[in-house]
Amino acid sequence: MKKDPKKKRKHALKGFSVFFAFFLWLYVLSSAQTKGEKIVKLSYKAPTGYAVKNQPVKEITYAIRGPRVFVRALMQKSDTLTVDLEKIFVENKNQYEINVNDLGMSFPFGVDLTRVEPNRVVVRLEKALVKEARIKLNTTGEVPSDHKMITSSIEPKKVMIEGPASIVRKIDRIETAPIELNGLTGSGKIMAFLSRPDDRVSLSQKEVEYQYTIQPTRANLILKNVPVKFLSSQLVKAANRRSVNLMVLADNEEKLEYGKKDIEVVADIPESAKGKIKVELKAKLPAGLHLLEIQPPFLEVEVEEMSYE
Repeated sequence: MKKDPKKKRKHALKGFSVFFAFFLWLYVLSSAQTKGEKIVKLSYKAPTGYAVKNQPVKEITYAIRGPRVFVRALMQKSDTLTVDLEKIFVENKNQYEINVNDLGMSFPFGVDLTRVEPNRVVVRLEKALVKEARIKLNTTGEVPSDHKMITSSIEPKKVMIEGPASIVRKIDRIETAPIELNGLTGSGKIMAFLSRPDDRVSLSQKEVEYQYTIQPTRANLILKNVPVKFLSSQLVKAANRRSVNLMVLADNEEKLEYGKKDIEVVADIPESAKGKIKVELKAKLPAGLHLLEIQPPFLEVEVEEMSYE
């Protein structure tokens, strides 16, 4: 039986491909040799309930030699090795010396390792401590001129920290990265990163939310003689005035007339008030109006408790 010419051609192509791949591999291996240094980062995994107390080396340098194409590819690639201390942990033993060759770093065939620095890493363990720390706001710059910071806050106000007990005990607050105030106006939110006080201490979260309200200190409108509404279950016998002026900032002065009917100044008198008292005023404004100041901010009133016979 004659063999199918197509099958013969297919087998021939396969054979040629294998030969070509082998030839290419030999060419790569025999190509110009070069030297280089491969930097590998280290991370440390402590056993449950413990933390790394010292600051062991963070990277290993491998001096390598081999085909240029392989060496360059290895040097450009970013690698991290994890030192898993859980696997070698022994109760009541705090210090460990680890051979770098045991970390599992490998290189492709044809690449030779000529030197390792350092060849050992020393790790010291300590009982871990978890506690709550306050967050301190760290700002830089100033709000724009003719503006004032009305409110500012951060959420959350505390964060959980964890690390070696001897270090964590000394930490009572975590600062935010600097928040630039220059150019901020109105109300808004900014995500602020937290600054780790020590590389050996971990935080339960990396950032917090900074909320702010900044308003101009100069009003573009003065609303005069706005009547005061008294809220009281008792009889208001007298008040040193019945109207006040409002210093406001209007987004659009042309629409102010439309919203004037919604402007309200309230004097909320406590239920237990008797005789002459001082009452703080509050204003309710429509959208587009922002209160800067009530003039005056307080009223003096005299109330009389109603009697029921």
